[in-house]
Amino acid sequence: MPHMQETTLKARISSSPTGPCLVIAMIVFLGAFASASMAQVQCQMINPSFEVGSATSSAAWSKTGNVAVRNEMVVHGQRSVKAWGPNVGAWDISGWRQDFQAQPGWKFSVEVHAGHQSVDPATGSLRGIVNVEWRNADGQVISYDSFTTVQAGDPTDQMNLYTFQTSAAPSGTAYASLMCGVVQSPAHEPGSVFYDLALTRRIDPQIDPNLQWNDFGDRTLEFAGYTWRVKGNGWYGPGPNNFSDSPANVYVDEQGRLHIGIRRVGNAWFCSEITLEDPLGYGDYIFKTAGELEKIDPNIVLGLFIWEYQPCYDGIYYSNVANEFDIEFSRWTDPNGDTSQFVAQPWSTQGNIFKFTMNLGRSDYLTSHAFRWKPHVVECRSWYGHDDQESPSNTIQTWDYLGPDNPYPGEPRVHINAWLINTLPPTDNKDFEVIISDFKFIPMDQPEPECPADLNGDEIVNGKDLAMLLAVWNSIEKTDADLNSDGLVDGNDLAVMLGSWGLCSP
Repeated sequence: MPHMQETTLKARISSSPTGPCLVIAMIVFLGAFASASMAQVQCQMINPSFEVGSATSSAAWSKTGNVAVRNEMVVHGQRSVKAWGPNVGAWDISGWRQDFQAQPGWKFSVEVHAGHQSVDPATGSLRGIVNVEWRNADGQVISYDSFTTVQAGDPTDQMNLYTFQTSAAPSGTAYASLMCGVVQSPAHEPGSVFYDLALTRRIDPQIDPNLQWNDFGDRTLEFAGYTWRVKGNGWYGPGPNNFSDSPANVYVDEQGRLHIGIRRVGNAWFCSEITLEDPLGYGDYIFKTAGELEKIDPNIVLGLFIWEYQPCYDGIYYSNVANEFDIEFSRWTDPNGDTSQFVAQPWSTQGNIFKFTMNLGRSDYLTSHAFRWKPHVVECRSWYGHDDQESPSNTIQTWDYLGPDNPYPGEPRVHINAWLINTLPPTDNKDFEVIISDFKFIPMDQPEPECPADLNGDEIVNGKDLAMLLAVWNSIEKTDADLNSDGLVDGNDLAVMLGSWGLCSP
């Protein structure tokens, strides 16, 4: 993986020694792509990291000149794209383009990662450019903003984050296009520029800041050290279903455990959902459950997942527009179906779903389920008990997702929900409840503690740490002395400490 740095560039290219050349390049460029039908224009960028597509194309992106899909210089997922000069003997461009909705007066921020390699760097006048083209209803470019990314002399073998801000879309704008590519002079300068994770976001007028919360009321919960908002009351997806924010549906008990479920009131069924107030980003999402999930009713779904509300969901059937990744427990109306699954969305894409069945056979019905979200892989695990991590002796199932729909780093938040498939009542007509004993998040760049039983941090587990553990014996409050994270300081934690007795490993 290449080194990545962040570069922030907000100035529009207005004049430079090569400014006229860029204008000439744009004149050539404007006819290089076929204009899109208005019906095909999405309300936002989709497939921003070029993951979905064939070996030579990327879904939702058109192309011109010399371009390729690559697995080098990758920032997110498994693919990037590159462009190099078309070598036509005149100022011209090669690049990738996608259309998105725009109206007169709108302004956008643009983020894109770009870089070049030492084996084929940008040279001379060849440079990477990002253009935002303002188009009328006939697909003609009526104006554009142009920005430079990579140019000769820039550091190689790393991807940099470039951010730009556009001018206001001019009168007559019906939609816009984002182009990531290179411009080359008649001298045919060699060099290639790579791109990954290209995004636009409307900043004026601002996207509704309450977009995330339209399904949620004012009720909040404190659980696992985080503030969560409760969905409802109202008729919402998934399902769709009646969702209730009643404490009878979702609450935190005196031991700090979350209870969430589905409840019948009269002839109506009410589902439940909570979400974190703040997005967490890349890292390890760990959910600790208590309940007979292997016996879940065929019409019920328990979801542990990340999701980002969007202004629209164009392209959702072939791209992970909502930045969703799920751990789900359900038989999906089949009484004999598997009970559990790890899922990248859209689930219908081949390779995006891994199903399994848990055979608990345990009196405590304690299990843990996690996904470690990284830029290039999502590492999924389920294990028996409430240890903080899986081990060979407690593992139920593991799966590494390397497919095209790894959520990109927008603002997906953690959600926990219990809902009914197609609004069908439980087959046994009974209320449903599951306990989430704890939720933990470990940021991607935060290492696991190597010596958790060293409570005072002096690099040795000894009587001082034992005294600290005994001081909170039988406590159900959140404490570092709860070494197995089961919500109670007891003999199990003492056993963990004694097993770690002595000097911590270097």
